[in-house]
Amino acid sequence: MPSISPPTSRDRALSALAHAGVLIPGFGLLAPLLVWRSERDQQRETAFQALQALGWQVLQVFFVQVTALILGLIYIFIVMVSGPIGLAADKVGGLTTTGAVVLVLAVMGLAVVYALIGLLGAVLCLTGRSFRYPWLGPKLADYLLVSPDITTLHPVHADRWLAALGHWGIFIPIMGLFTPLMAWLTQPDASPWLKNQSIQTVIYQTIGLVLGGLLQVLFSFLLIPLTMIIPLALAQSDASGDFPVFMLIIGLLVLIVFAILALLVPLYSLLGFIGGIRVLQGKDFNYPLLGRWFKAPVEARSTDDPL
Repeated sequence: MPSISPPTSRDRALSALAHAGVLIPGFGLLAPLLVWRSERDQQRETAFQALQALGWQVLQVFFVQVTALILGLIYIFIVMVSGPIGLAADKVGGLTTTGAVVLVLAVMGLAVVYALIGLLGAVLCLTGRSFRYPWLGPKLADYLLVSPDITTLHPVHADRWLAALGHWGIFIPIMGLFTPLMAWLTQPDASPWLKNQSIQTVIYQTIGLVLGGLLQVLFSFLLIPLTMIIPLALAQSDASGDFPVFMLIIGLLVLIVFAILALLVPLYSLLGFIGGIRVLQGKDFNYPLLGRWFKAPVEARSTDDPL
């Protein structure tokens, strides 16, 4: 039976396990997912700690990636402008090296801080204290723990949170599929709406992974010959004085491939991010084409239905 009684030693250990998953980015998502699967209808506090830990770990990868992207763009900008503003070559080299070291240390530092906060949550839960992550914890508690008298989490809001984390798992290649797969395959009594969102997410991210892998293979096959052909072609051009036309064609093909990737990769991730925001707001979300094929058979549990 569901319980709002104080957590037992078993409950505390399970909560701690869910938070400790942060030490293994990606694969660590299995820890809170399995705890949630086991305790979602048994112990409300343990179920909440599992969903809170799951959200923290998904957002960990997202924020680390965003931070690395922003710092990387700043680093590239500084390197690009250092020459035109008149810095000496030795200073530019020193600035480039220092910037690269700072970039790596900043990203690693953020990841370590994130993991330490999760580890703190594990220790506090193990000692019987109710843990809340900075910013995320209080907001999620208001969202899921609607009333102290109800023995389970808000079922509609829990579905929304799981669906949102499934969409946001797009920022965690392969391991991000754990959340929607768990919601889709291991919960026979899950709402049709949650299953609909989960199966869309699984198929969309799987297609993205397959196409991404094929593009990487294709690009590798292009790069390897180019690294061999270009030096020979340039040497021949210097000897004859004529620039080979095929070099221009190859260069244009490479630029086209880069342009396609530069457009599709952000768009692919952006759709997943938007999907998570929409379902968290209680709105339905359908990926292009997939939503038409996997239309939910009943109205989404996306309204504020009473418990």
